[in-house]
Amino acid sequence: MGYGCYIHVPFCPGPAKCPYCAFYSVPYESGLAENYVEAVLGHAGRLEPPKIDTLYFGGGTPTVLDIRLLTRLIDGLKNLLPLNELIEFTVECAPDTVEPEIFSELAARGVNRVSIGVQAFEEGVLRSLGRRHDVPKALRAFDILRNFPVDISIDLIYGVPGQKHADWQNTLARTIALRPEHVSLYCLSYEPGTPFTRKLAEGKIFRTTEENDEEMYRTAVEILKSNGYEHYEISNFAANGRVSLHNMKYWTGEGYVGLGPSAHGYYPGPPVWSRFAAIDDIRGYIQAIERERDPIGEREELSLALRLEEFLMLGLRLIEGFSRDDLKRQIPEIDADRVIEMLEPLISAGFLEMRSGNIKLPDERLFISDSVILRALELTDLDIKTPPGF
Repeated sequence: MGYGCYIHVPFCPGPAKCPYCAFYSVPYESGLAENYVEAVLGHAGRLEPPKIDTLYFGGGTPTVLDIRLLTRLIDGLKNLLPLNELIEFTVECAPDTVEPEIFSELAARGVNRVSIGVQAFEEGVLRSLGRRHDVPKALRAFDILRNFPVDISIDLIYGVPGQKHADWQNTLARTIALRPEHVSLYCLSYEPGTPFTRKLAEGKIFRTTEENDEEMYRTAVEILKSNGYEHYEISNFAANGRVSLHNMKYWTGEGYVGLGPSAHGYYPGPPVWSRFAAIDDIRGYIQAIERERDPIGEREELSLALRLEEFLMLGLRLIEGFSRDDLKRQIPEIDADRVIEMLEPLISAGFLEMRSGNIKLPDERLFISDSVILRALELTDLDIKTPPGF
């Protein structure tokens, strides 16, 4: 297995980003975009990563970049990073940024997977979410992408204020009719500092009930599975085995590098397991590269206890869960049998289950995964010390 590489493209068309979004982004400016591309390439030139086999452009909206800059960025990365064995190259996009000319260039450069932020096939829901596109633009974007040899992943959001179950079922039906290779579902969350969270506090919008959200989630799981989609992670579904190989690296503890402001990376050991995050300010990031300073804003060496915590948080998101061997492979210093023994109260109570040698969340507990995982972390919260030799 190679490393993954995540490129954060922090531009949105503007003037304001979607009111629920907490990802770092700024309105698009051509001059700033030019400097951003050169900074990312400068950062890449400092790295000496092992083989990279998945590349993921996220944002923001990567396809808001002028195609000249986007191709300059891709071509430059191919000259600077070990990308010769790339098996998956994903680009995120918004429906209103999809044009044949853009994807002709991207496909020619190896892009073979596109994640498109449709979010809904209901006009009222799209307006509530503050999206710039409408349903016809989403359908047009999908039709354009079908002319290229790319897998298509569609993002959908549920639990939106005012969203009716009939709206959600219509969105799911229209999604199924399009037959994308992948579908991701996200329950609307209210992140600190977003306009949605401020409106919630002011009483201008109202949070949907947990019962409503769970019913929408279960409806989606049932419809997608009955139409041939494999439910492989709590929020993700794949047709014909087309799972997101890049995201699987996150969930299974593989290494990845991050480039661009606010991008995160993870370097697994031995002997040291560490993660980092770049400066979450585009001008500060550019300035650091230009002045030959370190653009990393946060760097942390992971303790054994923290590695176990992250292993459980991520591994239990997978529908198949994790095995004793997975635990031994990712955390070889730990007593895997002891960890599994500590989880026994959750297994006995039916909040976790052991199936085919894997510890996993039962289907009926998937929607409350956060609370189950939190309890698993509490049960395994030990004063773990690294043994000699590691």
